[in-house]
Amino acid sequence: MIAIGMRTKGEHGTERGSRMKTEAATKQLEYLRATHATLNNELELLNRRAYLTPAEQQRTRVIKKEKLRTKDRMRLLMDHVKLG
Repeated sequence: MIAIGMRTKGEHGTERGSRMKTEAATKQLEYLRATHATLNNELELLNRRAYLTPAEQQRTRVIKKEKLRTKDRMRLLMDHVKLG
């Protein structure tokens, strides 16, 4: 007898596990987007100034690097979710 449309015990667990991973990835992606937006806002505030102190110049460099790292993590996470 062939069971059409029925799941085996293992398939149900895999489906739920996949959904949980997707939900976790979505939450992580929301966090990364918020972090990126915060960094972007801070950078915009610094860029509005006519003159930056050496410490502010250093902070600008750090923000730019952190924004890139955050964006890379977002891309990797989105690719992982698409493949998963």
